[in-house]
Amino acid sequence: MQHVLAGHYLRLSFDFKIFEQAQIPLLPKTTSPQRTPAKGHAETPAFAVEFYRSSVHTLRRCTKCILPQTYPFVDFDRNGVCSFCRNHEPQKLKGEDALQRRLDRFRSKDGSPDCIVGLSGGRDSCYGLHILKTTYGMHPIAYTFDWGLTTDVSRRNQAKVCGKLGIEHIIRSPDILKKRRFVRKNIHAWLKQPQLGMVPLFQAGDKEFYHFGRALQKELNLELTVLCSGHQLEHREFMVGFTGINHKPLRENHDFQLHPLSNKIRLAAWYCLQYLKNPAYINESFFDSIRSYIISFLVTADFLYLFHYLVWDEPEINRVLNKEYAWESDQRVGQNQWRMGDGQTAFNNYIYYQIAGFTEFDAFRSNQIREGLLDREAALRLVENDNQPKFESIEYFARLIGLNLDEVLRKIDNIPKLY
Repeated sequence: MQHVLAGHYLRLSFDFKIFEQAQIPLLPKTTSPQRTPAKGHAETPAFAVEFYRSSVHTLRRCTKCILPQTYPFVDFDRNGVCSFCRNHEPQKLKGEDALQRRLDRFRSKDGSPDCIVGLSGGRDSCYGLHILKTTYGMHPIAYTFDWGLTTDVSRRNQAKVCGKLGIEHIIRSPDILKKRRFVRKNIHAWLKQPQLGMVPLFQAGDKEFYHFGRALQKELNLELTVLCSGHQLEHREFMVGFTGINHKPLRENHDFQLHPLSNKIRLAAWYCLQYLKNPAYINESFFDSIRSYIISFLVTADFLYLFHYLVWDEPEINRVLNKEYAWESDQRVGQNQWRMGDGQTAFNNYIYYQIAGFTEFDAFRSNQIREGLLDREAALRLVENDNQPKFESIEYFARLIGLNLDEVLRKIDNIPKLY
């Protein structure tokens, strides 16, 4: 077997076979008489707490969307409508004609590669790769940055799509064990002085995905990189809001460079203050975290964001993936497969819910309401399920990075709440 060194990449042709992934070693589970399985979850591990608290259900919520009173910088008018709804502007898509015109500039006539496409293994990236090849006649090369938390299900979906489409797939991976160690050390540092604004630090290591896109485009002598994201539904203001910065909504989601310079400076200053207040952050991940900030906020790139042009149609995306590729859902994350390719999502949402009484799903469902894709009553029903703890996914994450999960969840549960 040929080994690929850290920092190098693996190129896969479409002639492939899928093998079962080796089992991840189980960490010994710890139990406590104070920890009992969550109600209604007979097979839930012993570390599972009774997740829902009655006080969460009494939080004041916007009467139009479902954002709660603990959402950063939210306020309500006399009718109970939140400031995010009052200031919302529907996303103005550039349209399919504009997309076609831009792709026409790069499409090769001889079948040679004409673009690279970021492939996480989630629904949007796999669907985007599909339509670029089959609908728009592009000849893409797919690329993945596997930084250590790409899930096994995502890898299998990547293989299915690239295999059927006959697309070359380039996988770039750093030293995965080191990246996972960085995550573990930053979680332990965070637990010493918990600040919700520092939670995104846990996944700082995945930002090289953007750097790799720029580098690979140059290396392959191509002029176009496509990212299958960009719809405002995924915008999560609270991640910056918890740092104390009240920024205006980004109308073109996912382009971090659109933050005003003043906010970038304030954000960097806030991070520096947290490092000074909590020296545990100054560990071997320090320079990796700085690099991630630079890549995210300071380095510009002319990526094509697919959903700046096209409507994000969830039923159609699911239909195509199920019909064409026998799509594999990740049962660990529940019915809602949004963010299923990110191994840390369930853990982060557990933190947000336990401390602030909401998760990124509350923001997602609220954005769907504002865009006219969902009514409020349906959103409340859906988020009730979305916000249930995904303990199987959390346990999978903990095993990957080497956390004593019972100890970590105990500390999270004891953090003072915002409600």
